[in-house]
Amino acid sequence: MSQEYDLEEIVRKGMEKMDAKYDAQVKSLRDEVTELAQKSGGLRSMPGAHSAVGFGSTLATKMQADPSLQAWREGNRLASRVSFDFDLKAAMQSKAVITNNGDEQAAFERSPGIVPLASRRRFLWEYLTVANTTAPGVEYLQETGNVRVAGIQSSEGTEKDESDFTFDLKLASVETFAHYTALSRQVYADSPVLANFLQARLMEGVWRKMEQQMINGTGTSPEFSGLTDSGNHVVYSGPSSTFTPLDTVRDAMSVLQSGDYQPNLTILNPLDFSAMELERDNEGAFVWANPATAAAPMLWGTMVHLSNDMQQGKFVVMDTSAAQVWIRQNAQMLLSDSHNGNFTKNVLVALCEARAAFGVLRPQAVIYGDLMS
Repeated sequence: MSQEYDLEEIVRKGMEKMDAKYDAQVKSLRDEVTELAQKSGGLRSMPGAHSAVGFGSTLATKMQADPSLQAWREGNRLASRVSFDFDLKAAMQSKAVITNNGDEQAAFERSPGIVPLASRRRFLWEYLTVANTTAPGVEYLQETGNVRVAGIQSSEGTEKDESDFTFDLKLASVETFAHYTALSRQVYADSPVLANFLQARLMEGVWRKMEQQMINGTGTSPEFSGLTDSGNHVVYSGPSSTFTPLDTVRDAMSVLQSGDYQPNLTILNPLDFSAMELERDNEGAFVWANPATAAAPMLWGTMVHLSNDMQQGKFVVMDTSAAQVWIRQNAQMLLSDSHNGNFTKNVLVALCEARAAFGVLRPQAVIYGDLMS
């Protein structure tokens, strides 16, 4: 029994020595890999540098995946040595690829300002007479009819001809056009471009609504009485069945000219004007438009105002002296935190509003109707 005990003890001690030797070899190898990684670590940022981390990771992966080493760790001592294949040259030649992840290697450039959606370039009121008022409404005396029979006195001492005029007192009420949006005090302070953006967009919204009322207002409070409202225009009696839209516009101008008015503005829907420009003759040539020019919209020598507020298929031809705008308060943006509980919430309200009145002074100088029969 003692001999068997001694043999087992000898084997046990031998195995312990082999384990200690193996652990020392593995530790030495790890130290060498770590030292190599540290020495080459400073090269990673240089073009073409070897990746020390990649090399160390590759070697460690090889060691961990080797089956003989795994068997040794699990207690299979039958193998006298552990070995594995590792291509040191290939590992050293592997290079780190520096990529641009956008938010790490290089900062993006921020274009200044805010890119808005579409905005209207010109408004109807810019063609008309604009005056200021300090009152809540403007009265104007409108001539509604006359009998002008000026003649030549037949002889001295005889009766001269008498003319007759009739008038009507009209009122153009000042209406308020406004809208608002809410924003935090922080974003308003931290984004200077936001203030300019909001002012431009809110003001445009006010002018857009005002134009819609100048064209289509029904006259029912608080709406304007617009150009197309009954009594504010002469209904075009045409067009002839043979007329094109170009013919219609020119014929409507002649109606105004026959009443001694000077037609100098046509209001059209953009789609109708486009159809006019694209009109071709029998040979395929454009009837009047020239694609090579980029002039402002014109028809028969007069300005054309394109507005989506004009119903498609309809038109207005007018003498711009026929209508007037009175400004009580020009469009402006106001900021306040006094709405509800906004003060304690750090919430601002950006409010834009304008106060204005609109009147059609000479309905006989406005023609409104259909472009086609």
